[in-house]
Amino acid sequence: MKSLIRPLSFLLAVALVLGLGRPSLGQPALTVVRVASNTNDDVTPLLYALHTHMFEKVGLQVEISPMRSGSAVTAAVIGGSIDIGKSSILPLVSAYFRKLPVAAVAPGELWLQNSPISALVADKSAGITSAKDLAGKVVAVQALRDFSEFALRAWVDSNGGDSSTLKVVEVPQSSILAALQDGRVVAANMSNPGLATVLASNTVKLVGRPDDAIGKHYLLTAWFASTSYIAAHPDVIRKFADVMSQAARYTNTHHAETVPLTAPFWGIDPNVLSHMPRAEIGDRLDAADLQPVINLAAKYDVIDKSFDANELIANTGGGK
Repeated sequence: MKSLIRPLSFLLAVALVLGLGRPSLGQPALTVVRVASNTNDDVTPLLYALHTHMFEKVGLQVEISPMRSGSAVTAAVIGGSIDIGKSSILPLVSAYFRKLPVAAVAPGELWLQNSPISALVADKSAGITSAKDLAGKVVAVQALRDFSEFALRAWVDSNGGDSSTLKVVEVPQSSILAALQDGRVVAANMSNPGLATVLASNTVKLVGRPDDAIGKHYLLTAWFASTSYIAAHPDVIRKFADVMSQAARYTNTHHAETVPLTAPFWGIDPNVLSHMPRAEIGDRLDAADLQPVINLAAKYDVIDKSFDANELIANTGGGK
């Protein structure tokens, strides 16, 4: 999922929203934790935790940096310039399978069949009503060789179509509506907030929910760190995960209260955010929520074979 906000705007929003203070004299120094993410809805618990000083209360000073993609975040984590990053599960699975030293430390966004936040849409004039109608057609996704592409392929293949015939192209969310309207693509697999904006144009229709082809309940994104950082700072990882869990439980049931925090990071009208489905964020890492994406990666040759999802979850001394 692509960010819709410029880095400078992101940084200004961080400064305005967080208002982080420094410990006063006599207080123990806080442990600095450098975090990187894009600006999807699964950042909301982090923003809430920062805004309410939850990290400071456990001795952490979390500093967030904006990045455009999971691959960029992964490179920063591996290179040591970032301590904890957030990525979609598929690049994380690929990195682990290629022996890069990474492990998941906290959950991000969940896909829940009864609370969808993404969809395949088509221009109303394109005549697309089923997976079979996409044969030989140009279809847009938010990132090639990432989850949006492989979920699309899985949905087409499981609904009577043949994904090998698709001409899949990468189009930024901000450009998808124009691409649909001028016929450069006939359909697009997208997620919020771009999906909400495109549907609001009343020129496109919903064709299907590709993410359902993977399962009814699984993890789309996760926070992760290098195995060397986890080994050196298990207490930091545990504290980070605990705070994120508490924050997720709150923000999942208080969407309205989080709009002022999240809207500036997305760069969208708070009114749009208030009326669109919000992401459900996991409050614990469960191997069962990771396994469907690992199996998807193996099916479409992102990795050579599937593996046990428990291998991808960090061990901080308290078990996986």
